[in-house]
Amino acid sequence: MLNPIENIWSKIKTYAKTHLCVPVVGPPGVVEQRLVYLEEIIDAAKETVVGGDCARAAQHSTVHHAAALAMQDMQVGR
Repeated sequence: MLNPIENIWSKIKTYAKTHLCVPVVGPPGVVEQRLVYLEEIIDAAKETVVGGDCARAAQHSTVHHAAALAMQDMQVGR
C-alpha cells in the first residue's frame, strides 16, 4: 500500500496475463523462443503505463502514510 510501484507492476502483470497464450515454437531453441515471446508481451505491457498511472499510484500510496506513521493496523488488499 505504501509502495506506488506495486500498482504499476499490477497493471503490467494484468496486461501480460490477459495477452499471454501458448506460442507456437519448435526445436531447436524452444526455451529461447518462449523467452523472446514473453519479453515481447512485457514490452507491450510497459507501453500501457502512462504518466497518469504513475501519478495515481503515488497519490494512492499517500492516502496510507498517516496511518503507517501512526503505526495503525491497515486492511490489506482494499
